[in-house]
Amino acid sequence: MIKLKTIADLLDFKTDDLTTEFDDSKDIFFKTTAEDHIEILKIDHARSIIFVSSNLNDTFDISIELKNNKRDGRLIFWSEWMDYEEFEDGFLNGYSERAFEQILTERGFFKNGLKEGWWEYGNKYHDLLFYENRGDFHSIENYRPAYLRFYIKGIDINKYLTLDSQYEYQEAIKIESEKSVTYNSYIKGQEFWRNSWKESTEKWMRDAIESGGTYFGKVQNYISYETYLKITNLPKLKPPINETYARSIDYDQILKEYNKLRTMKKVSRDSFKSEPVQLWRD
Repeated sequence: MIKLKTIADLLDFKTDDLTTEFDDSKDIFFKTTAEDHIEILKIDHARSIIFVSSNLNDTFDISIELKNNKRDGRLIFWSEWMDYEEFEDGFLNGYSERAFEQILTERGFFKNGLKEGWWEYGNKYHDLLFYENRGDFHSIENYRPAYLRFYIKGIDINKYLTLDSQYEYQEAIKIESEKSVTYNSYIKGQEFWRNSWKESTEKWMRDAIESGGTYFGKVQNYISYETYLKITNLPKLKPPINETYARSIDYDQILKEYNKLRTMKKVSRDSFKSEPVQLWRD
């Protein structure tokens, strides 16, 4: 048996019903007082998948793979901009990517619930600068990491910005000049010294970056996007189709798998005959 409260916790929903329970040895179907349709479809004796739909059509809002009534496998938020996470035995373990307004906002790996290795972070407002400078935008349409972070056992080791174009170098010089004691002292002097500082700093940056290394600045660390792609542990991104954002997950294939299961289980409106239960989205 599985309690409604356990289902609420798995979905990050809310309920004040602590007694209602369902037979988890077979498929479960129920409606909620908030008009959601919940399906928990059995795959085998241990595994099942929760589907949440607001209108019971061919699409659904949330899917969560379970093993022994714990998150284990893929959790996907399907509506509007997709979020993808992988779990093992109830804990985040595996790949994760999140999107917002056509921008891939973050992606990386979890290990035992902690961030591990490279993580990329997008930023809608930062990216608008690059839309205005198309020649300075990286090759995958609608995505570039605004910055990178490297984690070991959840500890943020270093943050990096990517440098490849003249526009990016100019932005890096601007960032570094704000914190540079040397540059600020030049401001009080002649224009020659200000230009000299900029030229010298950009040369040091380029020498480090173009040789495949890292430039460690006063404010940020810098690496070329090309060099980063050679050392990252993240899966390769697929270019976007139509109005979608770049992603590494084949959502269309997953959707086909899930709809095949729902067809096999003959999910229909007739599956939801019981009275609505007290369950709502947080």
